Amino acid sequence: MEMAGCCAGRAQVGVHQGETGVDRHPASKAEVSVGVSKFFTCTVIGEAESIDWYNPQGEKIISGQRIVVQKEGVRSRLTIYNANVEDAGIYRCQATDSRGQTQEATVVLEIFQKLTFQDISSPQEFVQGEDAQVICRVTSSPAPIVSWLYQNEEVSNIADNRFAVLPNNNLQILKINTSHGGVYRCEGRVEARGEIDFRDIIVIVNAPCTTNVPAYSYHTAIPADKISTAALGFCTSENSPYAGVSAKYAN
Repeated sequence: MEMAGCCAGRAQVGVHQGETGVDRHPASKAEVSVGVSKFFTCTVIGEAESIDWYNPQGEKIISGQRIVVQKEGVRSRLTIYNANVEDAGIYRCQATDSRGQTQEATVVLEIFQKLTFQDISSPQEFVQGEDAQVICRVTSSPAPIVSWLYQNEEVSNIADNRFAVLPNNNLQILKINTSHGGVYRCEGRVEARGEIDFRDIIVIVNAPCTTNVPAYSYHTAIPADKISTAALGFCTSENSPYAGVSAKYAN
């Protein structure tokens, strides 16, 4: 940023983002997502013997592998590669003239984490009658607002008190049954940035099968000492999605 009230003959300093030249409308704050790289240019108008950058801890920045300072005439560029949350804070560009007098400009760097879904599994399977948790791990900074939708409606608006969004953002379904099977949407929002993202998760509910054995048998027309009896049974299930099993027993 340009310093106000500088005297003639002194260095005037301005800091701006991502381009060269004096920033006439400097931004005092910059927002960067975790993992993104960013550079700032400090421009000096007037005489300057040196241009130095200082980190949020007040230490003079020496170029390293991830944070680099490059001087180009009356400009000095500070580059931060792969920003992390520890890089947040106030950075100072300080110009010193031949008389030892200094002028400086600052920029506030804010680091945020964009919406990130971690290890989302789909489908997720449950047994009918159990208390189910549909898992959705989503993080951001600031913390996201998480909503769950089922059949294009927020579960909080569905007239079924078995639905609940837990403090860890998972969806709880008490005494889940086959009618709860289908596609659920886990949606995260960061209101401050207008950021939104989602993941669709398929929920499968497995119901125990029931057997149906007909009450009849038959005998083959062979000698009595070699009579065999056969019975045919069926095992059906009301799974969501549907699954059926059949079994045959012969003796």
